[in-house]
Amino acid sequence: MPLKPYSRHATQSPSWKRGVVSGCILIILIGVSCRLINLDQKPYWMDETYTLLRASGYSAAEVRRQAFDGQVTTVAEFQKFQRPSLEKGAFGTIAGLAAEEPQHPPLYFLLTRCWEQLFGSSKAATRSLPAIFSLLTFPVIYWLCLELLHAPITGWVAMAFYAVSPIFLQQAQSARQYSLWTLLMLIASATLLRGIAQPSKRIWTIYIGATILGFYTHLLTGTVLIAHGLYLLLFQGFQFTRTLRYFMISAGTSLSAISPWLWLAWNNQDIAIQTTQWMTRPISHGDLIRAWGRSLTLGFGAWHYQYEHLLSYLSIPITLFLGYAIYHFWHSTAPRTWSFLLLLLGTSFLPFLVADLLLGGGRSTSNRYFLLCYISIDIIIAHFFTSKLHPEIGHAPSRLWALVMILLLSTGAVSCINGALGKTWWGWSEFDVEIPPIVHQVSRPLVISDLSFYESFRFAHQFNPDVHLLFPRMPEEDFRVPDGFQHIFLFAPSDKFLSIIQQQSLNPRLVYQFADASTQFTLSLYRIELHDLPITPKS
Repeated sequence: MPLKPYSRHATQSPSWKRGVVSGCILIILIGVSCRLINLDQKPYWMDETYTLLRASGYSAAEVRRQAFDGQVTTVAEFQKFQRPSLEKGAFGTIAGLAAEEPQHPPLYFLLTRCWEQLFGSSKAATRSLPAIFSLLTFPVIYWLCLELLHAPITGWVAMAFYAVSPIFLQQAQSARQYSLWTLLMLIASATLLRGIAQPSKRIWTIYIGATILGFYTHLLTGTVLIAHGLYLLLFQGFQFTRTLRYFMISAGTSLSAISPWLWLAWNNQDIAIQTTQWMTRPISHGDLIRAWGRSLTLGFGAWHYQYEHLLSYLSIPITLFLGYAIYHFWHSTAPRTWSFLLLLLGTSFLPFLVADLLLGGGRSTSNRYFLLCYISIDIIIAHFFTSKLHPEIGHAPSRLWALVMILLLSTGAVSCINGALGKTWWGWSEFDVEIPPIVHQVSRPLVISDLSFYESFRFAHQFNPDVHLLFPRMPEEDFRVPDGFQHIFLFAPSDKFLSIIQQQSLNPRLVYQFADASTQFTLSLYRIELHDLPITPKS
């Protein structure tokens, strides 16, 4: 039988709702606009360039052999590894992932490849795909709120918070799979609730489709499936009901469909562990707590690097407010409602948290893995505000809570506008836009870098096509600067490589340095002028 509304308070349609909905529509329009503008402005970050590598069909091993051979190449030649290769085909994408990144299923990378073949390989083209997935998420959030709370007004407020959440804007404009995965998991969650209320083969077929596509987008779909299974077990009384049977068939079908890729991932688990070693790097509990605070605050506001340490204290009042909102959600809704969102929160975040506390590492600091947590938080606080503003629960609408809601939405809107219009993401990677003009002011520059393979693609995107590049194969073994270049730059040289250059009496001169006190990250650009020739402006 259909589920009844879960709220313990009667809901009506007072006139104030029209004002709330109108305000939410304005906020949503701001969020939609921010997702669609300046897609080509910001520099690629490292993971985006790896998406392009996978979509091209080339493997990392092939790129190392062809481009990291100690020979001079140009940016134009290097960029062929960032565009779809007709020679490699879609099989190259699948094979490269299976052999070198089995923790990433191939669906999004194949979609990106097809998208680039249709619309080109510009930043705007490649980033428009996740932006579209992000836009499609709006109505699904509304649908989920209807299924969960039977409250349209809550759906509007939840969409407004999602619209101006900086973390979702950043994911919407990043050529990565997380916008698609979020969309699919919300569809699966909404169809699960609909399948409980009104069981039908059609709705469970949609659920199977969403979970299969979700698995082939990201293996974290397994945590969502666990949350859904626990939810059904709790409220089916551990009895083998028709709904539970439908779910078991659906889950079994989805797991069977993804089993070939799971088999590949298991056989290549050493590679997967190696490529995710960054998650296990030691991090103190204090740094973990600060990272959690920054991640939580990123759901509501974002800022420049230099203010991050100071404004991270905003996580304290936000945490207190969220704790109160969760308590209110638990107290004012039936168990079938609050348990659904809390199970999604728990299964998404707690495994990473426990692993970090017991084994060490920073798994729980990667906020892109916890997008469903942010969605759950948006729905919880949307319910909180609509309940507090509701005139039928014994008191007039609270001006205080109205101001708090306006403050949170305004903070998000300002952050998103600033992020959408900025050259970088809230101050991230300023060097990606500040270094190229220095290099471009001279004729025929040569840029030498011993950066890691993964980082090299990102900075290469910022230079003009005719800039020459050199990635030393083994700089510690008698590296020599090639002849024929007057203006040579060392991009982010390691201390060891810089020492090798200095030993050759080339006297590199520091011309740029970026340093971030909060993360201890530094990056430098050095310049070598051979034969003391004057700088030749590029015509």
